[in-house]
Amino acid sequence: MEALADMVEGLPATGADPVRGQHRMLPALSEEDRDQVVPLRQYWLIVRKRKWQILAVIILVLLPTAVHVSSLVPQYRSSTSMLIEKQAGKLVSLSLGDLLGTDTGGKEYMQTQLELLKSRYLVEEVIRRERLDLAPEFNPKPKKARRGWNADDWLPKGLRDFLPAEAKIQPKTEADSVQEANRFARLVDMVTGRITVALVPNSQLVVVSFVAEDPELAARGANAVAQTYIDQQLEAKLQVTQHAANWLMKRLEGLRTTLEESEKNLQSYREETGLVGTEDKENVVSQQLDAVNVQWVRVQTKKSETKARYIKLQEMLKEFGDKLTDMPVDDSPLLVSLKDEKHKAELKVSEYAERYGPKHPKMIRAQNELTTITEKITEEVKRAIERMSQEYNVVDAQERQLAMQLEQQKQAVQEYQQKAFKLGKLERETEANRQLFDLFLKRFKEAGVIEGMEGANARIVDSARLPQSSFKPTKGRTMLLAGLVGLAIGLLLAFILEYMDRSIKTPEQLEQASGLPIFAILPLLRLNKKDNIAPEEMLAEQPKSTYAEAVRSIRTGILFADIDQTNQIIMVTSAVPEEGKTTVSVNLAQAFFQAGDRVLLLEADLRRPRLHKVFKGQTTRGVTGLLSQHAASHHQVAFPLLEEKESPLQNQYILDRDRIRGEIIQSIHGLHVLLAGPIPPFPSEILASQRWMDMLNLLRQDYDRIIIDAPPTLMVTDSQILGARADGAILVVHSSKTTLEMALAALKQLYQSHVPMMGCVLNHVDMKKLMYYSGGYGYGYGYGYGYGYKSGYYGEAEPSV
Repeated sequence: MEALADMVEGLPATGADPVRGQHRMLPALSEEDRDQVVPLRQYWLIVRKRKWQILAVIILVLLPTAVHVSSLVPQYRSSTSMLIEKQAGKLVSLSLGDLLGTDTGGKEYMQTQLELLKSRYLVEEVIRRERLDLAPEFNPKPKKARRGWNADDWLPKGLRDFLPAEAKIQPKTEADSVQEANRFARLVDMVTGRITVALVPNSQLVVVSFVAEDPELAARGANAVAQTYIDQQLEAKLQVTQHAANWLMKRLEGLRTTLEESEKNLQSYREETGLVGTEDKENVVSQQLDAVNVQWVRVQTKKSETKARYIKLQEMLKEFGDKLTDMPVDDSPLLVSLKDEKHKAELKVSEYAERYGPKHPKMIRAQNELTTITEKITEEVKRAIERMSQEYNVVDAQERQLAMQLEQQKQAVQEYQQKAFKLGKLERETEANRQLFDLFLKRFKEAGVIEGMEGANARIVDSARLPQSSFKPTKGRTMLLAGLVGLAIGLLLAFILEYMDRSIKTPEQLEQASGLPIFAILPLLRLNKKDNIAPEEMLAEQPKSTYAEAVRSIRTGILFADIDQTNQIIMVTSAVPEEGKTTVSVNLAQAFFQAGDRVLLLEADLRRPRLHKVFKGQTTRGVTGLLSQHAASHHQVAFPLLEEKESPLQNQYILDRDRIRGEIIQSIHGLHVLLAGPIPPFPSEILASQRWMDMLNLLRQDYDRIIIDAPPTLMVTDSQILGARADGAILVVHSSKTTLEMALAALKQLYQSHVPMMGCVLNHVDMKKLMYYSGGYGYGYGYGYGYGYKSGYYGEAEPSV
């Protein structure tokens, strides 16, 4: 792609005038424009173009698929429906889930049951029940004699010696056991692959399917899987119940021993402490403590009061001293009475003292009485003081004794509380052991009741029936998928081939890439062997054919390429050989000849001349003989190395119009042709010589149009030399053969040599394929004239007739 971009950069830019400025260039495509996404219509055109390749790929895919499908053994599928309940029906009020606390309501429950239906344990049981190991599809080879039987066990001793060697049953070896185990494991895998389990959405229904080559075996297998699952569920529940009962029994023994030991410890402690009713005893002890506490509080109060009076009495003794009678002690009723008598006696002494004298007997008697009363009061005060002291001592002694009793009672309460706490602990432990033992004993009895009575959580709703038709292989669907795969591969291959095909196919590609106008699209000629028409004679022999019309379009394009220029000498070249430039040159010359012009067809391909094969029967020395200085005397011409410019007066071969006319031949249709002649060793030197220019100048005087058949541009430099001396050049491009890179490389070389390019011709165009590429826009001509060819011409759509 980088080389292609360089070639495009080497071409003249948009609007530039190449060489003589007579042609306006169209813009060349950039790399980004060429890599743009192809429209959807273009994809369809590619598919139409390569439809046979796509069809071939589809057939190549369908054939082996059909062979494979026809060789497959029909398989049948039968299904059974099951109802799996999360909570099984209870035959008794207590279920195993209630006994063991099993959760059957979780969201994972149904998924677990589906996995159990495909478990290896269940499949092995199905194989054993239905004897699937004997089914032909699982054991297609004939079974050999069973091994593992000893003839000594069932044959009489006298018959064993007469049995042939192959009839004697050999004992099973360890290798045979391993092989049998491996075969059984493979059989389990095979049967597992035949089982399909599906949960019906939003329900508890499960569909179990089984696939087999035998329809009866398919139905049996589906029913066997469902029934085996139900049986295994019941067996599993029975085993769980038995296991639970055994476990409960073992636990009961341990709990019974623990309960007996705890009761024994409780009884021993009661006997040791003497505690029977802890609550009553606690109340008694508490009451005793409260009573002692109340007495102690009372004594405390009384001691305080007594102590206060005693202290006050001591203070009064200190205050009154010996005058005890004056002390205000009113605690004793006798003392109060004595004080009243003393008061009366004092009044009496006072009265007698005023009336009588001191020695009067009444006075003396009254004094003695007062003295006696005073002494009594003094004695009574002393006794009161003594009583108060004794009372204080008694109260103090009581207070100390009650305090001691209170402390002893507190200690007794604490000791009792400790004993009661331990007793309560033993009682609680014993009660807990008793409750646990009773609970397990109850569960054990319930397990014994429900053992064997637990209902299954699944049941068969619809049993599997004998399938009427096979479900696999689905021949129609398989062939359809194979066809789609083949179509996809064919489309992919078509697009890959189209992407890898860099050849020029449409005039748009050539016009956009080169920037030159497309003069004509020459259709592909399909001539039969019986046709006696050469491609070079198409215009002359079939002037109304599509090909002739296309050649006339080239002539018209040249005439209107530049009205101001005559374009007398026109060079026809190509990028590589075998693109049809010679055929185009001959027919183009014939087109101008039919238009009334004096036309000369000049063959300038001196390396590989071909016109002598077209115009047979004509003998001439051609261009090489005409331009040689020794042509008159030598058959093998020699060419000077362009020395005529250095010594123009030397004896050289002189060109004139008569000599040139002598080498020109005339075709049967009247066209003048100048052949190339013998192959020279250095063609480029001849074409670049002054003699070639002189010859062209002479020919310009005799002919209106000179059509030069030039060599391919990319092979040699002859076309560049010829084009620089021509009035215009035409590039012939072979459709679906010449790549874009080759065409651009040829144009680049021509432009670099200042060759005045006029336009391009797209040759050998398959008009049917062109319709695919261009979207179907084009005339389709069917003029056969009995020569067995058809072609098309690019243009507008053919009108309907």
